[in-house]
Amino acid sequence: MPDQTRGFARGILDRFMGRIPPPRPQPPGLPKPPATSTPGTPQYELTKAQDDARNDPAFRPKRDGTTFCSRAVCETVKRMKGPMEALTYPNGEYAVSNDAARYLAEDAMVSSGRWRAVDDTAEAQQLANKGVVVVGVQRGALDEHGQRKHGHMVTVRPEQMPGFAEMTPFYRRDSRNLAVLVPDAWRRVLAESPPPPPLSGGEVWDGPHGYYAGDWYQMGAYEERIAYLAAYLWCLRTYGKQSATAYPRSLDYYDQRIWNYVETRKAYYEPAAEILARFRSAVPN
Repeated sequence: MPDQTRGFARGILDRFMGRIPPPRPQPPGLPKPPATSTPGTPQYELTKAQDDARNDPAFRPKRDGTTFCSRAVCETVKRMKGPMEALTYPNGEYAVSNDAARYLAEDAMVSSGRWRAVDDTAEAQQLANKGVVVVGVQRGALDEHGQRKHGHMVTVRPEQMPGFAEMTPFYRRDSRNLAVLVPDAWRRVLAESPPPPPLSGGEVWDGPHGYYAGDWYQMGAYEERIAYLAAYLWCLRTYGKQSATAYPRSLDYYDQRIWNYVETRKAYYEPAAEILARFRSAVPN
């Protein structure tokens, strides 16, 4: 009460003396939804094209080991209205991986080509994070008879959390970085490789957990989900003063429980943090 009274009196005095008090700090905003989940962005269109190709029954591996990665890649590029000349045969059929590798390399070497080679995986990920189609191709090795085995093709997927792919190189390039906390490491990585600016017209989230719901959880890779759980539990224990005995089990245990809950209950819009709380252990008084 004394603090409030003194603050009130000081405000009256400031007004009387003509002094303008400093503006109050703005509360931190809610996390913005990733571009991969915002309709209308190139990242969203690329992710959707990849998901549609991945879920197409025609491209699923057969029991005999036959795969259709090259066809899935070509469908993704076609959906994104990318150049198809280096991915097809003269009759219009999609080229297999070994042939596509040669066609793409030849196309990138001529000035009139529609494709270019990227320097490394970091550049490939940065381009994909902007919604640019990046194709990775590996030719098959030669077998004992001198015949070339089947190759492989992929498209690089945009990150839901830009900078995530560069976290591992950050920790590996200097042993001293191992002492850096994940939030601080992420700030450094994003400072070195800033993500593209967000586009206007995206969705606005007014809940305390933003877009981190059941559908987001199931769309994330295993490493992303485990990183989320580790960071969230760390925040609970550090800032929320939550006892470690509330979540004594392994991250894999909670990851499996959340996944199964979303799958069986169709809890696609329930915040992942609230689902995690359902599996909290009783904390003794």
